[in-house]
Amino acid sequence: MDEQSNDQVQAVRQDVEGLKDQLTKILELLSTGRGKSVVWISSQVEVDLNHVLEDMTAYPQGFTPQRSSSPRMADHVSDPISTPITNSGKKISEEQGSKKRLEFLEERLCAIEGADMYGSINATQLCLISDVVIPPKFKTPDFEKYNGTTCTKIHLVMYCRKLSAYTHDDKLLIHCFLDNLVGHASR
Repeated sequence: MDEQSNDQVQAVRQDVEGLKDQLTKILELLSTGRGKSVVWISSQVEVDLNHVLEDMTAYPQGFTPQRSSSPRMADHVSDPISTPITNSGKKISEEQGSKKRLEFLEERLCAIEGADMYGSINATQLCLISDVVIPPKFKTPDFEKYNGTTCTKIHLVMYCRKLSAYTHDDKLLIHCFLDNLVGHASR
């Protein structure tokens, strides 16, 4: 009985050694495949990738697949077949019809959005302060709008604190302040 357990322990040790060897091969493959070396491996050996792949089996030891046929690549490759693309009269008429439909939809969209609502006035002409440069990713902070009934000094202090990052840009501060007024205060 003691001899049987020693044989089993020896078999387990051999399996562990085999697994260690396979793990070392895999780590070497990974390290050579990426161009980096793995520092913690004690013995590094330059390995030919094809040689290592030949040594590795597709299935674990002792496993037999149910079907013995394995998929193989075909030995020959057929030439690609190309078919010429011809423009038919129907396709050209469809393109013209789709262009007309697109123009019609664009006109309808402009009418719905009110693109000509202000006539020839540009959006920059609607701005109260000229030459305002709004920095990229600028988001107006949310705070209570001043309506003229609360304390003016408290509102100004709150406004200055929230826009303290933009104190160097007077035009931007004025532009944002005008948007901050409501009711009688905005007149």
